[in-house]
Amino acid sequence: SPATELIRPDATRWSAADHPDTVHWHPEDGFDLITVDQPMPGPWQLAARLDPDNQVMIVTDLQLKIAALPNHLAAGESLAVRAELTEHDRRITRDHFLGLVQFQLLQKGPEEIQKLLIPVPEEVGVFTAATKLEKPGIYTLEVTVDGKTFQRVRKQRIEVLAPPVATEVIPPRAAGEPLIVRLTPDPERLDPTTFEAAALIASASDHQPREMPFSAENETLWELPLSAPKTKRRLTVNFHIRARDREGNPLQVHLRPIELEPSQFQTHSAEADKAPQPKAKATNWLWSGLIAAGVNLILGGAGFFGWRKLRQHARQRQEQLLNRLTT
Repeated sequence: SPATELIRPDATRWSAADHPDTVHWHPEDGFDLITVDQPMPGPWQLAARLDPDNQVMIVTDLQLKIAALPNHLAAGESLAVRAELTEHDRRITRDHFLGLVQFQLLQKGPEEIQKLLIPVPEEVGVFTAATKLEKPGIYTLEVTVDGKTFQRVRKQRIEVLAPPVATEVIPPRAAGEPLIVRLTPDPERLDPTTFEAAALIASASDHQPREMPFSAENETLWELPLSAPKTKRRLTVNFHIRARDREGNPLQVHLRPIELEPSQFQTHSAEADKAPQPKAKATNWLWSGLIAAGVNLILGGAGFFGWRKLRQHARQRQEQLLNRLTT
């Protein structure tokens, strides 16, 4: 087929090989993708070979739209980014066109990632990607669609806050005592009088998780005692929390589940872990020291006694010392 040409209202002819910088032309086998910045008003013409399979798609108000995202998130929350291209506020669903574009998510901030948005099977024209913001801080989410001859970009700033409720696992203090899961709400962000918490506890062998409420030790301290599981398997603790902020608005609190290993229900005493010194070794050292002292004293008086008497006397002293130490 002859090369496609675009003819302006003033009869100027453009092609993939000959066009100004205001025209972006991407030719491939089977199609041409052409973007014209600020086109001249008037009738335009497309010169190409006539064929029943030829199609022309003209987009004059191409917009990138992303689903509304929150301005604030709690650390550890997941976020689904959804994007679509629209023409005069109507979603573009043409497969041929969507196959030419690529959606990308760039996450900037304390944790930086880059990933592609993938099509949503049940919603033609919608692309999505999931991300999880683990660390508190300021993030910028940037969605870019690249159409080879055009680009569209949308950005949004999100502040990720530390969880308004801190979690802590306290091991048993003594044998037979329970493990404690403790919640500490932030009194500056939550109204403690509206705070309610429960735990959904499950293990690999449970057919149905158990729900257990936390009890308030005081306004800023909530605890849940847990006994060691009989199955000796890992427990998963999920949290259900209801509260209001200081302005009285309902607040959704999402906390990461806690995994409890069987070993965490055991009591570990620092004193018990210390290996005691064997008494026998201490006694042997004492015996040796005393015997050596007795021998040294005896040898100190060797000038006054004969060598044979000294040896006999030393043996007697050793026997006396041993008898005193062992009785």
